[in-house]
Amino acid sequence: MIGKRIWNRVLPYCLTITAVSLVTASCQEVTTMEPQAERVYSGHVEYASGGGVSDAAVAIPLDSHTYRASTNNSGSWTIAIPDDVALPAKVIATIDHVSIMPEAESFPGNPGTHSARSSSCTKIVNHVYVKDAGLHHLGNDRYGGSPNSQLQVSTEGLEKSYTFHLDQAPGRMPMIRLYARGIQERTEIKINGISVDYLGDSDSSGGLSRYNFRLTANPSTVLHGGTNTLTIRTGAYTESDPWDDVEFCSLILYFE
Repeated sequence: MIGKRIWNRVLPYCLTITAVSLVTASCQEVTTMEPQAERVYSGHVEYASGGGVSDAAVAIPLDSHTYRASTNNSGSWTIAIPDDVALPAKVIATIDHVSIMPEAESFPGNPGTHSARSSSCTKIVNHVYVKDAGLHHLGNDRYGGSPNSQLQVSTEGLEKSYTFHLDQAPGRMPMIRLYARGIQERTEIKINGISVDYLGDSDSSGGLSRYNFRLTANPSTVLHGGTNTLTIRTGAYTESDPWDDVEFCSLILYFE
């Protein structure tokens, strides 16, 4: 009987302690977090002939950081950028893979955006001499005119050059393909210091324009066997703002 009395008295005390411990632990584990507002960009990269492009590199470059993604096995990708990150009104995403001509897509940059694009890609040709999927800004960062009032990265100067090698002087000029925006004055294309063509006005809304054409010059006067140089140079704008601010990306120089 003595044993029973002691057990009956201890039992409620033990239950009380256990109940208090559970309540205390439960209170400590409850936390509340607000989701961060963000823009979400997504897309599907596929060959023009059909089928998704897996492991393609997608990038949205900014001065402060480059946001990157790779396409999955079906060719899909997603990039999220917080709403408090400053973006231009139209955002450029570059797309690259060893099997395709480099591509680019433009997305709205306003907060809360959820935007998707499907990119149909051309398979790369055999005779490529320059390939650069990166985004480049030429000019003086003064942004004259509405088409180039907002660009994505800071200027690298007035021109950008690439070197390429030819076994011998070709009988025709190469093709050039790229995307550009902000062009209001002639953006000059030079080979070995000789002006061979230019890029005319781009989309007046500030979006991307696609250029794909054969350079117009006599190949025997501008190209030679050995090392050659391709240069893209921004055009003169006005006396008060002497250089046009432009951006270009996904450049490729090739022979068909």
